[in-house]
Amino acid sequence: MVSTKGPYPPLHHAAKKSFGQILTPPCFLLSESQTQSPTLVGPKNWSVTQAQVEVQRLRDQMAQMQVSTVEEIAQLKAEAASLKEEAAAREAEKKRKYNELQLQLQNMMQMFQQSQKPPS
Repeated sequence: MVSTKGPYPPLHHAAKKSFGQILTPPCFLLSESQTQSPTLVGPKNWSVTQAQVEVQRLRDQMAQMQVSTVEEIAQLKAEAASLKEEAAAREAEKKRKYNELQLQLQNMMQMFQQSQKPPS
């Protein structure tokens, strides 16, 4: 029988069993005692202090992962900006060379046309 005392609503015994089977340590699951309401327990019946330490460790780990992710995003943005600048510089150089070749072609065409005219 599940007690209705405590901060958590009672869970059906089968639901608690399936809940506990899909989780792996150090995940926490609800445990039922004959004399107590459901309580949280972890691997090897961790104490509340051990659970709090584990929760804090996981929070710290998540915070470090967030910092690492933010740093990586900043680095990738900087690399992307650098690549854009390099691409813009290459494009400007190609455009300059194209315009130079166009001018050379026009000059050669003019020279050819003049060479085709009969002398006056």
